Amino acid sequence: MDSHLTPQRAGDLATDAGAKRLVLTHFYPPVETSDPAKLAGTRFRGPVSAAKDGDRFTIGDGRR
Repeated sequence: MDSHLTPQRAGDLATDAGAKRLVLTHFYPPVETSDPAKLAGTRFRGPVSAAKDGDRFTIGDGRR
């Protein structure tokens, strides 16, 4: 587990980066049986998603 972020830490990093949205991927066994989006949401106030196989997300709005 030392090489993986916890959902809470991912939320902290997203907050520090000023992210507008957080999408969590690549879950390790202890996280797979939890609600990672809810856990990350305790630290990040924007929308949080736990990605599933086949999900698609748009990054950015296409404007510069």
